[in-house]
Amino acid sequence: MSTNLVSRTSAAVAATAMLFAGAVSGAERPKAKPLPPPLAGEAAAGPVKVCPHLDGKDAAFLLAFDDGCVSHLDKAIPLLEKYRVPGTFYLITEAGQFVWKKPQWKEAAKSPYVFLGNHTSTHKGVNAPEELYGQAAAANEVIRELTPDKPWPRLVSFAIPGGVPWKIDGDAALAEIISAYDLVERPKFQGPPWTYKTPEDAEAYVDASIAKKTMGHLDFHGVGDDWHVVDLGYFERLLKKLDASRDRVWLCSAIDWHKYTTEARYARLKVTEPNANTLKVSLSIAPLDASLYDLPLTLEIARPWKAAKVKDVAGERVVESVGGRLLVTVRPGDVIVRRQ
Repeated sequence: MSTNLVSRTSAAVAATAMLFAGAVSGAERPKAKPLPPPLAGEAAAGPVKVCPHLDGKDAAFLLAFDDGCVSHLDKAIPLLEKYRVPGTFYLITEAGQFVWKKPQWKEAAKSPYVFLGNHTSTHKGVNAPEELYGQAAAANEVIRELTPDKPWPRLVSFAIPGGVPWKIDGDAALAEIISAYDLVERPKFQGPPWTYKTPEDAEAYVDASIAKKTMGHLDFHGVGDDWHVVDLGYFERLLKKLDASRDRVWLCSAIDWHKYTTEARYARLKVTEPNANTLKVSLSIAPLDASLYDLPLTLEIARPWKAAKVKDVAGERVVESVGGRLLVTVRPGDVIVRRQ
């Protein structure tokens, strides 16, 4: 792409950002959407409980990629697809490296292993909270444009840009602003070249996440090229480790981890047993917005059944016990579980 074309394209993007900044100023700013308090009740009832991770996995692990580097397209995404590991890519939608490669990002976003995140439109930081509104809105609009086949509005992961002024006082103040755009802050940055500097460090961290039954995450900039570069050998070794651990680790995007853990926190169960071989389960995540929090939840059924027929809003299927655990992944609503 010629320098003149990049300049014209960058100018157009900047103009769009200015329009967004103006559109959301003052009284017209969108209102915050704080999460409502959970309803009374429990996420366990009788022989049924909500698992902390999807599919009853022991742990979860997230990979994130900052700045929309060209190496993400050329090197990281092909390897993620090879090992079937999802990643969240935090785009700076006015940056030259993004504008130059925007068509490629639109194509990459079709992959089931590519999730787009909001890294603000400029990565120049903010000197006052009100400056973030325009940057968040402009970047969100580009993400929407890149993913026309996905629903909108939807929850999008947000990453604070590093190394620039950030004059927003605390997590609560940030959440108030970004929630207006259905943005959710990701876990705090950690990863090479500052932490987990060697592949051995990364592999040990995966093992520790499994042992602690918690969420682990690593964040990257350049992969094999660009800036703050992680070596391709390190990166592929980590992916091999995650692939080999998938029986115990839920490999997910940042936003899916947020959705699931939030739904699990809000989940309320009511269970009745019409007979010894049947469970009727009412699963609710109210008052969450089900159009945004749309992941199924995994229930563990404490019954010594080798298999069960499960019926929920998604239909009917047979689920077999694995390793002595009967796990059913269902949508909120009424669920019937019958021994097979």
